[in-house]
Amino acid sequence: MIRRYAVTALGALAAAGIGTHAHAAGFALGENSAIESGEADSGAAAAADDLSTVTTNPAGMTYFSGVNAMATTHFIDPSGSFSLTGARTNIGPLPIPESGGAGPDPTRTAWVPSAYMVVAPAPDIRLGLGASVPFGLTTNWASDSAARYQAEVSKVESFDLNPSIAYKVAPWLSLGAGFSAQWTKVQLSNAIDFGTLVPLSLEQLGLIGPQQAAALLAAGSGRTINDGHAYVSGSSWEAGYDFGAIVEPMPGMRIGASYRSGIDHAISGLANFTVPQQYARLIAATGQFTNTNANATLNLPDNFMIGISDDVTPDLTLNLNYKWTGWSRFQQIAVGFGNPRQPGVIEPENYQDTSTIAVGGSYKGFDPLTLRAGFAYDESPVQDQFRDLRLPDADRYWLTIGATYKLTPNIALSGSYQHLFFGDAGVNHSTTFVPGVVNTVTGSADTSADLIAAEVSVSF
Repeated sequence: MIRRYAVTALGALAAAGIGTHAHAAGFALGENSAIESGEADSGAAAAADDLSTVTTNPAGMTYFSGVNAMATTHFIDPSGSFSLTGARTNIGPLPIPESGGAGPDPTRTAWVPSAYMVVAPAPDIRLGLGASVPFGLTTNWASDSAARYQAEVSKVESFDLNPSIAYKVAPWLSLGAGFSAQWTKVQLSNAIDFGTLVPLSLEQLGLIGPQQAAALLAAGSGRTINDGHAYVSGSSWEAGYDFGAIVEPMPGMRIGASYRSGIDHAISGLANFTVPQQYARLIAATGQFTNTNANATLNLPDNFMIGISDDVTPDLTLNLNYKWTGWSRFQQIAVGFGNPRQPGVIEPENYQDTSTIAVGGSYKGFDPLTLRAGFAYDESPVQDQFRDLRLPDADRYWLTIGATYKLTPNIALSGSYQHLFFGDAGVNHSTTFVPGVVNTVTGSADTSADLIAAEVSVSF
C-alpha cells in the first residue's frame, strides 16, 4: 500500500508544471513585446510593427532595415481566491474531513523579460535573434490549506533562444524560418497524508485490528501534524522550429501566417521527501519515500496563427488575428523514478486544442506619440471535468491599451497595460491515494490579472 501511494502521490505531483495564472491560456505566456501587448497581440501574425516578429512570424523581419534591437519587460500581477466548499478523504464509503481551509491567494507576481535583434546583411535578407519566455507560472498553496495533498508549490520557468532568417522573395511576399533552443525547469511539491496511509498499511499487514485502525484514522487522518512532503524538480534542453509568410495583396495591407512546432521535453531531476518523525522508522523499513532520481515527459503545444493588418488611413491601422494552439498534445505525463520500489506512473491531463481571437490597432495622429488598444478572447485547454488545483484555469478575456513615444528617429519607448478577466472555474477534483482511498477537494476559483509592460527599441 505504501508503494502504491508513493506512485500516486508523485505521479500527481509531476503532472507537469501547471498552475493558476499565465497570460495566455493554460500555462503559456504571450509577453513578447509592449507594442503587441497594447494591441492584445492582434498584430502578431501580420503587422510586423516591432521586433517580436522574430518569434511570432519571422517573415516580418524584412520590414526592418539596418540594425535594430529591442528589450522588453512585463510585470504580471495575478489575483486569485479559492472558495472552498469541501475537502475530505473517503476510505471506501467512509468520509473523513480534511483539516485546513482555502488558504491565502496562491498566485505570485512575476517579471517576464524578452529581447530581440534584427540585422540586414543584404538588401533582401534579414537575420534575427529572439530571447523570450514562452511558458511559465508560479503558484503556492499554503502547507496547511485543504489543497495541500493535491498541490503546494507549482513552478515552471521556460527560456527560448530563437535565431531566424527571412527573405523578401518579391515586393509583395516575404518568407521566414527559425530554430528554437528551449530550456524548461519544473519545480513541484505536495503534502503526503501519512495519518491515513500508515494506519491503513498497518491494518493491511495484520499488525493492528480494524477497530484500532479506525481510531487512528479518526484521530490523525488529514491532520498537518502527520503530513510528509514530496518535492520534484528537473529541467530539460530541447529544440523546435518555426516558419511564416507575409503577403501584401495591396499597399498598406498585410496578411500573415506562421507556425511554431511543439516541443517534447524529457525532464530529468530529483524527487525528495520529508517524513514525520513518528513514522520515520516504519517508512524507512519499506524502502519507500527515499530521495531518488526522477524523470517525466512534458509535451508542449504547437501553434498556428493567421492575421491581417490594414492601414485604413495613414494614421490608423487595424489588426485581426486568429491563433490555434495544439494543447491536445498534452494528454498525460509519464513519470519514472530511479528507486525501483517506486514504479512509473502515468497521469492523465486530457487537454484540448484552443482558439484565440484578437482585434486591435494603433493610431499615429499625435506624432511622435502612437496610441494602441485591443481585445482578445482566449479559450482554456482545461476541460471542466478535469480541472484540478494545479490549474483551475478558465476561458479569459483581455482588455489592453498601450502607447509608443519616439524620443528620436532611432529611439522609441513603449508601454502597455492589460487586464485579464477569467470565467467561472469550478473545481471538483479527486486524487486516489490507494485503491479505495480518495481525496476530494471542491470549490471555485475566482481570478483576474493585471500586466504592465515597458520597452525600449533602437535602430542604427
